[in-house]
Amino acid sequence: MDSAALRVDSPPVRPLAGQSVAFTGRLASMTRESAVALAYEAGGQFSATVTRATTLLVVGDDGWPLGKSGRPTRSLQQARFLQQRGAAIEILGEASFLKRVGLDASLDAARQTWSLADVVQMLDISRDRVRGLIQAGLIEPVQWRSGVPFFDFRDATRLRTLLSLLESGVKLRDIRRSLQRIRSAVPGAAQSLDALGVLESWGNRVVVRSRGGELLEPAGQRLLDFEPPETAATIRIEGDLFDEAVRFEEQGDLESAVEPYEKLLLKEGPDADVCFNLGNALFALGRSEAAIERFRQAVELDPQHAEAWNNLGHLLAEARRHGQAIGAYRRAVEIDPDWPDARYGLADVLDEAGFCGEALPHWRALLALLPDGPLAQHARSRLAANVG
Repeated sequence: MDSAALRVDSPPVRPLAGQSVAFTGRLASMTRESAVALAYEAGGQFSATVTRATTLLVVGDDGWPLGKSGRPTRSLQQARFLQQRGAAIEILGEASFLKRVGLDASLDAARQTWSLADVVQMLDISRDRVRGLIQAGLIEPVQWRSGVPFFDFRDATRLRTLLSLLESGVKLRDIRRSLQRIRSAVPGAAQSLDALGVLESWGNRVVVRSRGGELLEPAGQRLLDFEPPETAATIRIEGDLFDEAVRFEEQGDLESAVEPYEKLLLKEGPDADVCFNLGNALFALGRSEAAIERFRQAVELDPQHAEAWNNLGHLLAEARRHGQAIGAYRRAVEIDPDWPDARYGLADVLDEAGFCGEALPHWRALLALLPDGPLAQHARSRLAANVG
């Protein structure tokens, strides 16, 4: 018998079979649409947002996954929150994702270098400012060719994100803490804090401490260190209680993470993000009432903190305090009407409280945002039950 007749074609490799994949941050190697298509080709399903059914969150390498407020993206925060509650969500950097699906060529393309002229054009920044950033030690060329600096795209775009946030008024301390959480959330990702290590607060400005010890504007202009503004002395940004708390979280020791968060609030005063992080740790430890108190404090300090409103609503619903839960979820939806998790929570607690008619528009809105997956299936079943 012909040996060819005995051959059986191997089934296609489907490394993401059974996975529900979500993406956050900008991808360096491809468009979001291409990444979604790749997930399907590898046997996975695409999740437009991080939900309880998500099993894999891919974090893009083009800049840091930070929102306009300087906080980690909602998808990354939600994934960490669900992880702490026992959800099997894996978080991967873009490079690790490409390796998993066998696209080493795309990974190599994302690592290519760009000349000074390319970076000037991509970042919409002057040549003098780029050279000043090199002098200040905030950006380093990966190589020099005939006296021309060449840069890694990922580092350049992360620098762009950092400068944009600083110029929009986001506090350096808050950016640093956000990046610390990102680094702990994405195993193996090259989320370097080296650039932040040389940034300092100088009065109302953010400045740079060069390797030679000089104080510089971010664009490279030298400042007179011996005459700081009267409003504030120079403050070096060093490891603090926040870093200590995050390290305990990395080790899975949430009980030990609680103390430095509480000390930080006593030392620096009320802070919405610290209260939010502390509330998440307490929630994961099963200390629901203490977590509710911290989430309430977070939204008092920052009424636009949708994540804190959402988590507060979830805990209040679990405690069957339906009226308060509805109020919290409504605030989360008002702040971000396109957030499926908040829509789901509000519709669900309205149903549970007996306000089925009020839940209907929220089930419909959820289906418009998330037409596929377990949440969509549940929404359809509730619509059928309530309308029928």
